[in-house]
Amino acid sequence: NEVMAMEDFRALRRELTNRSRTSARQSLGRKQSSRRQSTVTDAADEESEVGGNTEAQGKDEDDFELSEFMREGHLGQRKGDKSAKKVGVVYKNLTVKGVGAGATFVRTLPDAILGTFGPDLYHILSRFIPFLRHKNGELKTLINDFSGVVRDGEMMLVLGRPGAGCTTFLKTIANNREGYAQVDGEVSYGGIPAEKQRKMYRGEVNYNMEDDIHFATLNVWQTFMFALLTKTKKKASGDIPLIAEALMKMFGISHTKMTLVGDEYTRGVSGGERKRVSIAETLASKSTVVCWDNSTRGLDASTALDYAKSLRIMTDVSNRTTLVTLYQAGQGIYDLMDKVLVIDQGRCIFTGPAGAAKQYFIDLGFECPERQTTADFLTAITDPVERKFRPGCEASTPKTPVELERAFRESSFYTRNMQDIEAYEQHLEQTNHEDAKEFEETVQAGKSKTVTKKSPYTVSFIRQVIACTKREFWLLWGDTTTLWTKVFIIISN
Repeated sequence: NEVMAMEDFRALRRELTNRSRTSARQSLGRKQSSRRQSTVTDAADEESEVGGNTEAQGKDEDDFELSEFMREGHLGQRKGDKSAKKVGVVYKNLTVKGVGAGATFVRTLPDAILGTFGPDLYHILSRFIPFLRHKNGELKTLINDFSGVVRDGEMMLVLGRPGAGCTTFLKTIANNREGYAQVDGEVSYGGIPAEKQRKMYRGEVNYNMEDDIHFATLNVWQTFMFALLTKTKKKASGDIPLIAEALMKMFGISHTKMTLVGDEYTRGVSGGERKRVSIAETLASKSTVVCWDNSTRGLDASTALDYAKSLRIMTDVSNRTTLVTLYQAGQGIYDLMDKVLVIDQGRCIFTGPAGAAKQYFIDLGFECPERQTTADFLTAITDPVERKFRPGCEASTPKTPVELERAFRESSFYTRNMQDIEAYEQHLEQTNHEDAKEFEETVQAGKSKTVTKKSPYTVSFIRQVIACTKREFWLLWGDTTTLWTKVFIIISN
């Protein structure tokens, strides 16, 4: 798998580099058109210079070898050809409940008084007293009794209509449970309970939200530098510039090094480039389990496929555990996945091998139209308007979420899923949780000496303050208009 991943990565990097060259040549053509009265010699010299620089950049990126770079341990310690940090995710009987969207609460005077004693006592008590958490709001089951396993090196695609519970599932797997009234069931990471992971290894499980939210006035280089400054111990801090350069080469964005990341209001890199910045920044965080929430939103089909290939490469080479939810996934993206989870109104109607899901629902009585992608077909099953039935199966085919859930639980795929969970847990016991122990040792080895074993942070408090101070100066310098406006107002007053 790793050899194939490396071949795919080289092809992907060449494609991204060619796009960058094309963009540079188009930019040059616009410059030449606006200066047609200049001499032909000057224009030719400029084209030669820009073309030479672009080709040199492309050659530099082609010379970069991801496998060698990662085996040297720059993005995490290695043990042989495998990552030293690899844990699978097991979730059993996972049920999440939340307060209805229409319920809004205002903290009363007693609540405020409770929150004045030391740390916010109100929130501390809310963890143990559900009544304080949701009060009279109506509890709603967001996801109901989910069970499954995602091993290290595997990718799971989570499908469902908006509001089905995909985001809730990813957040719960990422141990990001704030905002939910009640979470029942068990989630473990290579045998490490969720409670222990939250306290000691919080940075090893990453949730990437749907929107690419960055500091708009930081450039790409500064974004990577800050991420690495907070995740690299002092002894290895000399490798930070090397890793930042390598990340840009890996994803073909070296030409955007000094370009602002930008947002809806600040001009910066393009949407596809910003998406690659998010991927690279997540890779810089060195997380072991990564959850991506509809990260292809707003991307064209080609860029979305490139993004999915990047995730596949990152998963294979780094032995990461990857879960991703997409509302629109082409067939090329779907074929990259190992497993698929289909959710309908908070109920699991299928979880298992991605290659078997389509035939499972066809056997239930649904019809897949020609030229419809597998992901669209699976999502359409949860939509009463879009789904279609095979002739003669309209009456016998399950239709409601409860009926579809019951049909799955009575199928052989549910039995295989439970056997898969049991087999993985037996593997952990037979190996005496070797992966978890190695994971814990590797995480501890990656911390600064002054950081305690139970701390979830990688660098000391002082180095965190220094990194945040640097970032604040970068933010000020990246938005000089606001800075000088504030200076003028202060002086004038």
